[in-house]
Amino acid sequence: MSILKVSSTTKVIDGIVKAKKSEPFVIFKKNFLSGDIKIPVTPDEKILGLNLIVFYALDAAGSQPSSCGGEEQMVSDPKGKFYKTCSASSELGNGFQKCEHGLAGKMEDSPFAMWASDGEGLSAWMKVEFKAPVQITKIEYRSRAAANERNKRITVKFDDGQKFQTVLRNTDAIQPLNVEPVATESLKFTIDEVYSSNNNGGAFNIYGIPCFVESGVETLDPASQISLECKDTFSKNEQIIKRTFKDGDKFRAFCPKTCIEEKDSLDIYGSSRYSSDSPICLAAFHSGCLSKDGGPLNIKVMKGIVEYEAENKNGFSSQTKIGSPT
Repeated sequence: MSILKVSSTTKVIDGIVKAKKSEPFVIFKKNFLSGDIKIPVTPDEKILGLNLIVFYALDAAGSQPSSCGGEEQMVSDPKGKFYKTCSASSELGNGFQKCEHGLAGKMEDSPFAMWASDGEGLSAWMKVEFKAPVQITKIEYRSRAAANERNKRITVKFDDGQKFQTVLRNTDAIQPLNVEPVATESLKFTIDEVYSSNNNGGAFNIYGIPCFVESGVETLDPASQISLECKDTFSKNEQIIKRTFKDGDKFRAFCPKTCIEEKDSLDIYGSSRYSSDSPICLAAFHSGCLSKDGGPLNIKVMKGIVEYEAENKNGFSSQTKIGSPT
């Protein structure tokens, strides 16, 4: 995201503020959530007026930008498609309380259902890695059943260094670990405070939304972004029609957050590849490339296929279409 900082205002002419100085600077972040961004602006008593901050443009950040979308899923299950591996500061030497057992989804203090450290409490940790980036949406935790093996405070660390801490109740009931949605390829849980120590550990259910990394996205020009309405299709949007596209071309678009509400009244055709008369934003959500909150989207133009097959995914079904030319 680029921001244009305007400072040292001098005068106003016909409602336009003239600035003595302005300078661009860039904020790099892996993941921006939709919604308002609040920036406190404080007046400097030595300067007449306020410093102004104006949002100027959206940029792709990093060498491998990602978009996250689709239905919330459990991403921590060792038998699932997202899990890659896990590690821990130690594991109890009985063979059935390893770190992967604490991610199995059973959420109970029994064999093959919970991680237990080997004589650790404070500073014990467990780390899980994913095969691809996922946007973490929710984490559930259950402490060990014995009162002398319960944790009081846990830190959750993401692969970009962000951290969140949660204070836990002195119980073995399932509790939430409060986190903000973050896209990451790993999570590390560290025990920072305990009620008592023996073989502390626990079980975790981690939920998230899959992210898709697309090479070449960073070359798309944010200034040429097309704002879409929920009903807009490739063949009926005026901004798209004015442009000339060939097979393999990409363009950037922006979808409003209300489009998911149209899933029962608008038809889309295909799965992963959609016909030109499919509403673009709804097709993007169906494919899993766009969250239900809308946002920026990168679209690839491809030649038509003989048949666009129906599929039920991400909460609704697409339709089958035969012989669409584009």
